[in-house]
Amino acid sequence: ESIHKAMRQLLKSLKPSTVLIVVRPSHTLAVITFLSHHGIRIPQDVSVLCIGHEPFLENVTPSLAHYTTNRLTYARKLCRVVLPWVKTGISSAQGTILLPEFHDGDSLRGPQR
Repeated sequence: ESIHKAMRQLLKSLKPSTVLIVVRPSHTLAVITFLSHHGIRIPQDVSVLCIGHEPFLENVTPSLAHYTTNRLTYARKLCRVVLPWVKTGISSAQGTILLPEFHDGDSLRGPQR
């Protein structure tokens, strides 16, 4: 319901959004079904970009542009940080960077489309 409330407020705004950036996969599903229910077309009326992604979203039409993190890479980097800490009891001050990968989809309106 909180997603629907936020979407209703967006629809009432004076400046309509051109793109919606949604973080959680379940929220993405709520957003795109809300838009569809209200006759708002993706990407003709608004683009949708997902920050989080789960495999069930691959069944959505139009295909969703999204960022995803390789889970195996994530697990490896996590182990490199956690295992030395577990073995020695000393945590490393060194940071680890894990960049998500962009996957284009039909949910983004662009100059080439």
